[in-house]
Amino acid sequence: MQARQQTALSFRVGGQVTERLVDVGDQVKVGQVLARLDVQDAQLQLNAAKAQLESAQAAEKNAQDELKRFKQLLPSNAVSRSQYDSVENQYKAALSSLKQAQANYNVTQNQTSYNQLIANKNGVITERNIEIGQVISAGQPAFQLAISGDREVVIGVPEQAIAQIKVGQDALVTLRSKPDERFAAYVREISPAADQSRTFSVKVALREGQNTIQLGQSARVFFSSTES
Repeated sequence: MQARQQTALSFRVGGQVTERLVDVGDQVKVGQVLARLDVQDAQLQLNAAKAQLESAQAAEKNAQDELKRFKQLLPSNAVSRSQYDSVENQYKAALSSLKQAQANYNVTQNQTSYNQLIANKNGVITERNIEIGQVISAGQPAFQLAISGDREVVIGVPEQAIAQIKVGQDALVTLRSKPDERFAAYVREISPAADQSRTFSVKVALREGQNTIQLGQSARVFFSSTES
């Protein structure tokens, strides 16, 4: 038995894992912090980006003041047009540098916040791939999350029987732990090709009992015969 929707959770930046706050089997909610990376390097980069931004802001302010002064002098021909154009180009260059520094600071600030791995859906952790002290790369799967909601069974159907099963076909599901209980279900998806075991993967979704069935439970699926 598995969740219909599952997703791998990973950090958007690389670094060393300093905290792991959940483990396999834990229920998590949207916005919950699952793990953290060392923020020292990211904080140093943020401080450097902030210093560059402040320097660019000061340079832009000086260039702007100089341009204003030359604008006042130009009508009286106290400065030449070429001098004014040179000061104006210097201001444009300073403004461009400021925009670049601001963008770099924003990106670095975002990367600092990426040192926290946050759950984007409600669900249960079904797999953990990180340990405290481990150095991981950006995008490396840290956890597997089974999203809360619909449950389904995945079975392998031999090639001689696959023609008897159709998408949408009704089925009944029983749990090995509760063989006397039956849950209404239907065929949601049939693999178009057999795997190495020469069976076709068939996903059978439950219509009922979603909240009473735990992930990982063993199940059996029964189909009504489609032969006349």
